[in-house]
Amino acid sequence: PFPDESGSECNGHFTNGLVLGTDFISDVLLLSLAIEAPASLRPGALASDVALRSLSEALTLAAARELGIDPSELQAEFRPALTEKGREGLEAEIYMYDTLSGGAGFAREAGALGDTLLIRALAILENCPGECDASCYRCLRSFGNRFEHGLLDRKIGASLLRSLVSGE
Repeated sequence: PFPDESGSECNGHFTNGLVLGTDFISDVLLLSLAIEAPASLRPGALASDVALRSLSEALTLAAARELGIDPSELQAEFRPALTEKGREGLEAEIYMYDTLSGGAGFAREAGALGDTLLIRALAILENCPGECDASCYRCLRSFGNRFEHGLLDRKIGASLLRSLVSGE
């Protein structure tokens, strides 16, 4: 973006779809989710993205509240499981990780919460203080997930989690 020392201007080269990132070692909690047909978490399907993104956010919030930490100290992402069932949309994975390089142990502590984490996440999804239709800043939304607001729907996330926990 800056001219070089010769004073010449940038020649107009640009790129689209560039992602800048960094590698760092951190603690990770991997949650494997298995569902049965006819339900599906088909990779790339909007319904799958909405359900998994909503559940990921609820799990992160639940863990942060149970551990008494700021929600920005944990983050969660999802992917199809790296199996044949994952490709078929019958298995997915949510991975929660510490945002601090080197890890602070929060993801490990979240895993130790066991069923408490799932129960707390379901409560977040089912009981919005603002009684919103899909998501709001009182339940799932935050500044940190502002680019994902269109993928947050607490009712769809709750349906997925109830299905996983009780087969409901």
